Amino acid sequence: MISILLSILIGILFGLYIDVNIAVIVVLVSLCVMGFFLLSKKRSDRLLFLCLILFFISIGNVSIRENISIPETNVIEATVVKKYVNNKEKYILKEDGILPKKHLCYSKKVLTIGDRVEVSGKFREPDFKMNFGGFDNRTYLKTLGVHSILYADKVNKLESPKGYYKLQNSFFKYVEKSFDHYLNEENSSLMTSIVLADSTYIEDSVKESFKDIGVSHILALSGLHISIILFFCEFLLKLLKISKLKRKVSSLSIVFIYIMLIGFPIGALRAYLMSLFLMLSYMLKVKNSPLNSLFLSAVVILLLNPYSIFSVSFLMSYGCVFGLIVFYSKIKNYIGGNPILDSISASIATSIIIFPICIYFFKVYPLKTFISNIILVPIYSGAIILSYGILILNFIGFLIAPALNLILNIAGFFVSAINSISLFSINTVQVTLSTVFTYYLIIFIVYFRDKLEVYRKIYKVVFVYYFIAMLISGHSLYLYSQDFRADFLYVDQGDCSIISSSGKTYMVDTGGSFRKNFRPGEFYTLNYLKSTGVKKIEKLFISHFDEDHIDGVLDIIDEVDIGSVYINYVEDNIYLRELLNRNIPIYKVKKNDIIYLDDKTNIKVLSNPKDYMDSNDKSMVMLLNHRGFDILYTGDVSSKIEDNLNVNFDLLKVSHHGSKNSTSDDFISKSRPKYATISAGVNNIYSHPSVEVMDILNKYNVDTKVTSEDGQIELRIDYKDDITFRAIGDRYFDFSVLFTILVYTVAIYLFLRKMVKECNIEIYIKRK
Repeated sequence: MISILLSILIGILFGLYIDVNIAVIVVLVSLCVMGFFLLSKKRSDRLLFLCLILFFISIGNVSIRENISIPETNVIEATVVKKYVNNKEKYILKEDGILPKKHLCYSKKVLTIGDRVEVSGKFREPDFKMNFGGFDNRTYLKTLGVHSILYADKVNKLESPKGYYKLQNSFFKYVEKSFDHYLNEENSSLMTSIVLADSTYIEDSVKESFKDIGVSHILALSGLHISIILFFCEFLLKLLKISKLKRKVSSLSIVFIYIMLIGFPIGALRAYLMSLFLMLSYMLKVKNSPLNSLFLSAVVILLLNPYSIFSVSFLMSYGCVFGLIVFYSKIKNYIGGNPILDSISASIATSIIIFPICIYFFKVYPLKTFISNIILVPIYSGAIILSYGILILNFIGFLIAPALNLILNIAGFFVSAINSISLFSINTVQVTLSTVFTYYLIIFIVYFRDKLEVYRKIYKVVFVYYFIAMLISGHSLYLYSQDFRADFLYVDQGDCSIISSSGKTYMVDTGGSFRKNFRPGEFYTLNYLKSTGVKKIEKLFISHFDEDHIDGVLDIIDEVDIGSVYINYVEDNIYLRELLNRNIPIYKVKKNDIIYLDDKTNIKVLSNPKDYMDSNDKSMVMLLNHRGFDILYTGDVSSKIEDNLNVNFDLLKVSHHGSKNSTSDDFISKSRPKYATISAGVNNIYSHPSVEVMDILNKYNVDTKVTSEDGQIELRIDYKDDITFRAIGDRYFDFSVLFTILVYTVAIYLFLRKMVKECNIEIYIKRK
């Protein structure tokens, strides 16, 4: 089974980075199917052809989904399949078709799940990961099957919910009404969220409090909850003296209907499939193991939606169960002996696997999780049992409700108390996939070294490769850290550039926003600094005091050290006052001043703010020089300022987000830059960058990248003066990373195959 699962995973990887004609995939799958039935005589041959079939199917599955385009028409007919409780204007719509298209829709008209609607509006693609370490909304929505965002202008309701959707609405209303009737408001929203697998019922602050102590899995409908439901159903059916087989079939049928009504959440579907496969193996008297059932359930889910592999819910669910299956018994035998130690053993077993997942996605791992799971999992397990008791035995809910309210209040107290404990968390920079794979390989080899004798020669090869790779990587990382870099971050409709030279960090503008409820400085700038491990900004250059250039300083000022600040005119504002309150030196520079960053890099001031009244034209224009490569920073100056500059440069930071008054034909024709960057927000109301400016840059063949289209833009100059100019949105792939992952995958596969065989043998012996 591990062979089949790995073939699907590798197929998904290839499908993401290699464009393949679907006709070619159909031919290859057909040939493999013929080989499976006509050429394969041995079991190993059939397995090989099956793996190839699933490998090519996975490539095609991803390729088809990657090529789903935004609707050409602005009008669609679709069905509402999800509504967001905490955002009354947010829905997911699904069109009809063999591969139904889903859209995240924003509509002011109140809709209900199951409504058939005609919607007209504007479509756009979701944002990808705009900066290194940022949130990839496009991939996240793909895990939900959503490929576009629709801003509705007009919504016509064609039909009311019927059939499945009518039943689903009735079930949702029943759950909501039952909990609202018997529980207080906070407990009702919490249990409704858990039972309906919909986190939009609870406040973000509640979700954060669970996340901070490492028990977010309690809020997600997972194997824990499905096990409780199965136990509850089997217990009630046993009281009716129904046979064991009928109890299992009936219980699984009830659970299937339940998870179907709540939309097949990944954790619940995984638990259901595992239970189903184990029951089928019991009925058919076929050798099976929990590990095989786990892998088989992953195969089913990834065939249904290959993007599930990027879902945190998928990875955490499978990671926890894998850790319990593989590590729990050994750890329990070593430290166990009572229920508390058993709980600690379970926490350690799951943490071994999910630790790198948490670090990769959240860049933090709370050490409170061990205390939290020991205390809270038993309490919430009891609460979940009572909650289903209220739903099933609603007529005596008034007897169950006082105990449930009390248990939930006690649990809430412990959540607050544990959150107040000042146990530190493990915080890291953004780690790479290669680091994650290296972690798993080391864990498996160290922990199961006694089982690896049969693969000693193979692992020697892997270790030699790994040792050489580590030496090369270490040397490369050192050289990489010494490279010159200028990163132009996506900060919505604002400006922020991070300069790295000789291992030190500098910044030009911080980003910011004119909107009160949106903090680009926190969401983009600070997150990038944390993801890259920047602790200190040696010098901060402020072009001018418009909020979209400086407001982000309020978000970073207490999070990173700022060595000094450079401005070219003084203004009474909150930003300078906050900097002075923290005793950060502020230097006022004038035209022709030169500030040295290091012995290879300097910045020369080219503008005089006294010559102009407009705040944009007062922007500090700077020419950064690194070993003969020049970057012109222009702030928000107009074209009349640029036209007066008599300077040559290689890269232009286009002024004022590419507005039509910013960069002229004469300026570009005189300076002839090779590269240009434009900082603008996605779907900004100013339509930046302007068509006029883009036409001018294209006319002179300037390699131009725009943050609203390409995300973070990187200019890198290495020690050999080789120049790299690319953006995070560019579709490129490092095949050395693919090779490293494949090497590690082979090693882990060999181990897992041996583990699965041992599990099957152990189960077979027990049955005998």
